[in-house]
Amino acid sequence: TKTSKGFYNPTNPNDVDILKTRPVRAYEELGTITAVKFAVSDTAVMHNEIRGKSAALGANAAILTEEGISEGSKKWATGVAIRYKD
Repeated sequence: TKTSKGFYNPTNPNDVDILKTRPVRAYEELGTITAVKFAVSDTAVMHNEIRGKSAALGANAAILTEEGISEGSKKWATGVAIRYKD
């Protein structure tokens, strides 16, 4: 979900970093991202979906804010797509 004003061209998903903490560098939040219904062993696949959704917003990275496993033993994650200011 896009939450920022303005528009950025999409970035390459392969260049989007997955972060567990806020970076020291200055950044702008572009939008929230969610990935759901992944097998517990498919963390890399889930991260690739997050990269793709973040890249579509023009992000350089995604900060994962929550991760878990649902009742149906499916992994999920939510976070924020960001773009570095420098």
